[in-house]
Amino acid sequence: MGELWPGRALDVPAVLVGLGRFGGAVARRIADERGQALRLIGGDPVADDLRQVIAEGEAELDAAAIGEAVLAAAREVLGHARVVQSRDQSESEGITRLHVMVIGDLGEAALRGRLRPILAAIEGLLLGRLGPIFESFRTGSARGAAIVPLLVMPHPPAHPEGAAIAGALKGLLGEVAATAPERRAIPQVFVVEDVAERSILGEGELAQCLRNFASLLLYAGDLGLVTQLIHGLDPGEPLATFVCATAELPRARLAAYGAQRVALEVLDAVRSTPRVEVELAELDALEDLEVAELSRADEADKDVAAVLERYAPDRHRDPPPRWWEEGSAILERYGPDDGDRSLDAPIPPADPPIGWLRERIRAIQETWRLLQRRRFDDLVARDRAAVEAWRDRLLGRLRRRIDDTLWGDPSPDAFRRTEVLIDHLQRAFGDQLDQAIAERDASTPARAPSFDELRSAHAALLDAARQKPEVALLGVWGALALVGAVVFGSPVLRLLGDALGMSSGTAMGFLLHDHPSWTALLLGLALVLGVCGVHLGRANIAILRALDELWAALERTISGRQGSLHDYFASRLRLARNIARVEVLLTVQAALADDAERLVLIDKAARRAQAILGEEGRLLGVRKVAGEDDLSGLLGRPDEALIESLVGPVGATAIRDALDTSGRQARITDVLATLGDHYGRGDRWREEVPFADVELLKRAAGRHAEPIAAWDPFGDARRAEATATHLAGFLRRQRRTLRTALNFTGYEVLDETGVQTMVRGEAILPGGGHDLVREVLIDESTPVPTRRGSEADRAYYLLVVGGIHEDAVASLRVADARGPAEGGGEGREREGGPRAAIPGLRGGGAPKMSSGTSDAHAAKVSSGTSHAGPREGRAGGDEAPSAGRGRMPTRAAAAPDHDAARTPAGASIPGLRARAAEAQAEEGAAAPGGDGLASLFASIRRGEEDAG
Repeated sequence: MGELWPGRALDVPAVLVGLGRFGGAVARRIADERGQALRLIGGDPVADDLRQVIAEGEAELDAAAIGEAVLAAAREVLGHARVVQSRDQSESEGITRLHVMVIGDLGEAALRGRLRPILAAIEGLLLGRLGPIFESFRTGSARGAAIVPLLVMPHPPAHPEGAAIAGALKGLLGEVAATAPERRAIPQVFVVEDVAERSILGEGELAQCLRNFASLLLYAGDLGLVTQLIHGLDPGEPLATFVCATAELPRARLAAYGAQRVALEVLDAVRSTPRVEVELAELDALEDLEVAELSRADEADKDVAAVLERYAPDRHRDPPPRWWEEGSAILERYGPDDGDRSLDAPIPPADPPIGWLRERIRAIQETWRLLQRRRFDDLVARDRAAVEAWRDRLLGRLRRRIDDTLWGDPSPDAFRRTEVLIDHLQRAFGDQLDQAIAERDASTPARAPSFDELRSAHAALLDAARQKPEVALLGVWGALALVGAVVFGSPVLRLLGDALGMSSGTAMGFLLHDHPSWTALLLGLALVLGVCGVHLGRANIAILRALDELWAALERTISGRQGSLHDYFASRLRLARNIARVEVLLTVQAALADDAERLVLIDKAARRAQAILGEEGRLLGVRKVAGEDDLSGLLGRPDEALIESLVGPVGATAIRDALDTSGRQARITDVLATLGDHYGRGDRWREEVPFADVELLKRAAGRHAEPIAAWDPFGDARRAEATATHLAGFLRRQRRTLRTALNFTGYEVLDETGVQTMVRGEAILPGGGHDLVREVLIDESTPVPTRRGSEADRAYYLLVVGGIHEDAVASLRVADARGPAEGGGEGREREGGPRAAIPGLRGGGAPKMSSGTSDAHAAKVSSGTSHAGPREGRAGGDEAPSAGRGRMPTRAAAAPDHDAARTPAGASIPGLRARAAEAQAEEGAAAPGGDGLASLFASIRRGEEDAG
């Protein structure tokens, strides 16, 4: 990106002290501009070698507190680690230096009265507490510490408190000049007046002028120039003034504009992309996300059966009773039976159950309670945990699919594809949810198991056992029937044989006639056995059937499909699983709805970010003209006359077109990929809405804005020529209108050293365009002197004048200029009007010149060749203010014309000088100090009286 003027390490660490409302605003602006530039190049503003101390309110203007704050800031910037880094970056050698720039407005009464104590406190703490660095034997420019007051003041003759303003400044100048060199850290006091030589500087122009000059002192890079400007040439006359205008390329604003431009490209692409339909393959993949397996309703019977198999009572059948087993034994085994065995009618079950049935019912009830209280809850809990684990896996699969669609290959289309994907997922899972709700509603829990069937089957068994005939009794009745058959059947059989004519030789005769008893016995035995067998068999079969029904009823009561213990728990498990399926689907739908809402929020955030970026662009000065960005307001602020753009319309167009249109899609994709690395990690995009963090978006877009942020105004021949032409115009404008902003007269007859012009309206130009600008200016009738600067993005027009005697400043010749309120009790109203003061005295103190100096000066005055006469180089065109610049006649009300105020009518300055020499000779001016000048002034006053 090149070397940015506020981004590199300072050649001299500095502390900005902003005093009062005006000074605080200027210092804050300078520090903010440096912070912006450091952030632009990735520097750390906290580790910077520039510090600021702001004291704006009247309560904050405490000399001791400000001094301690400046000392603390100085300790920070002069810390060893920072000094090592600073010297390494700037390649500086020699003594350690520190500049403390104190900025303020003498028009603020609260500051005016406390300025001198504040400066004294800062000076005393720096030289006292940091003595090993700023040693006392080093004085002047050799001393590393320099406190540089940069002050503005309203034109005192036009201000209601003009005398107080002039008195405060004079008192400060007197203190500075009277301070011993070893205790002095204030080389000069720079003062800028609001009424300049050719224009009036408003508060904005004054702030710009101070900001420009302070920036020059911070970033000029030419330590020799900075030292000359700060220290001047005459420590005895510390008053100096300057005017400074700049033409600069605002890198921080350019970088901000470039980042906004790329970010807006991304947002426009995302919001303008039409809806994209998902391919059929993508829709087919949704089948993998079915949740039918989650139902498991048909598995409830198997799961409950497995539990019952473990905890249900024993259901193994007893061996079936033998046919000969008595019914009483069966009743005793499955009873007891309290029924009447003489009755053949069925007897209802006993209430309450007793015996065998009661034990079976009690065992079933204990199993029920065990499952109800513990085991079934464990089964439901395990089933719930399995459902939740499956739900989490499903949500994870869904989120991965959505994340892959959105951030797998970030592009404007990805946002639309994700919208369509979520729509299809919502419809698919919505159908499954409707089905699951229907199944849940159809699932009703079964009633508690009933024992009526078991009791009825048990009663039927008892009835069957009760109705079974006794085998012994049946045998007795059979024997009796057999005897009766023999006794009564034999005669009947013989008579039957006779009646039938059966002879003895035949078979029937043998049975009926010959052996009727045996035949009757056999027939009776068969009949008895048949009848008894039928009755006994039927009873036994009834018992066996009743037993089968009893065991089947017991099985159905425990594990039957309806009305059983199994049905009771299976129906509830089935309902729980259906409810869990509905809950899972509701969770899935809620997650999909959240993602769909998040996409809507992303679109809203993109729209809001567009508005924010558009507003930031407008604040930067970017305007839309015919659909294109107009950068004239960004490059040069129309409301700042002393800060102009380094480039003209051609350069502005080149900056606007610096972004390659063919790489637009690549830029958009890369910025979205950078955002994807941030938002696509985990579920961050579900917690932080993409595009809501405009700063993150601008940082992602920032590296693609380098063609704008690092745009070189001298990058090619055409561009360099256009920039040089524009800079030449800037210098012409400033040379024609910008003159000194302090009303010193130039009549150096009152000043033993004279006014020293350190910079004669020169241009300090970027190194890349210095030669080109000189070529453009070479044909000027009065060319602007130029010098090569070290800042690549800023040009200065600078005029600095120092060594100004306070009595040469017409603005300070105000009545009561040293009033006790502001002058510290040192001043008094000067006798004989504003020009009648002795110039060699500081506030009525000791004379400034020795007798030798006074005599020599008087001799020069008498010969008319004083070096403080018309200054060599001051009449040389527009580069510096001249002695006879003709300003005073336009300000008769504020400060009368010098010739009219000091000479008789028609008299000339040489004539006055001759009269002064004569008066001195007559009075035999041999007294030391300022007696010779006193006689000179007396002769001048006599001339004025004669003229009157």
